[in-house]
Amino acid sequence: MPLLAERLRGYLFRDQNNDWRAYHAVILEHVEPRMVVLDVGCGRGILDPFPWKAVRPSRLIGLDPDPAAASNASLDQFHLMTPGNPWPVADGSVDLIVARYVLEHVDDPATFFGEVKRVLAPAGRFVFLTPNRRHPAMICSRFLNDAVKLTLLGLRSIKSEDVFPTHYRMNTPAELGGAAARAGLTIRSLAVREFQPVVYLDFSIPTFAIAWYVYCCIRYTPLEAALGCSLLGVLEKSPAV
Repeated sequence: MPLLAERLRGYLFRDQNNDWRAYHAVILEHVEPRMVVLDVGCGRGILDPFPWKAVRPSRLIGLDPDPAAASNASLDQFHLMTPGNPWPVADGSVDLIVARYVLEHVDDPATFFGEVKRVLAPAGRFVFLTPNRRHPAMICSRFLNDAVKLTLLGLRSIKSEDVFPTHYRMNTPAELGGAAARAGLTIRSLAVREFQPVVYLDFSIPTFAIAWYVYCCIRYTPLEAALGCSLLGVLEKSPAV
């Protein structure tokens, strides 16, 4: 049954955008070959990675709390992120910061955005993709343990202890905008999007149908602006700072 649901998803949404493709498109709008880029939460680069070799930034730095992320083949340099310590990146040395599904894990938004502002060069930008905690799937996921969520996502090989805790401190537009403003960062763009039905319910055709119904109710109504599953945006450091 999971295979049938996957095939149905592939058929219904074969010509439609998804979250990571939209995120990659925003990066392409802001990255240039001369730039120094910092990938926060870079991971090992195995899940739909951005094609950095095609863009060729002058330097790609990876930052992650998992030492295994040092194996990311796209990186020119890797730094380990350690809790409670500043990022091991020089002040004003980065032109572009990117972060995919990282903000939901941030426990202290003020410290996180303080580091974003510190390492960005004047007029530097921060591109991010993160879940909207108001989406029905995000609400339901709070009542599931990590093992169940990994099983539903088809990631049974990943151990629960390897999953970083989620806090959702800035996972609505208002929370994110407020945290950015307090850090002195300007919102250049912030979109709430419902790209595709959530994959949590792909384990059967009936449950996929439920996810598809919820998707339609959000995607094709004004509800998308409030309940869309993904927050995709760009923050900017002032050119004068």
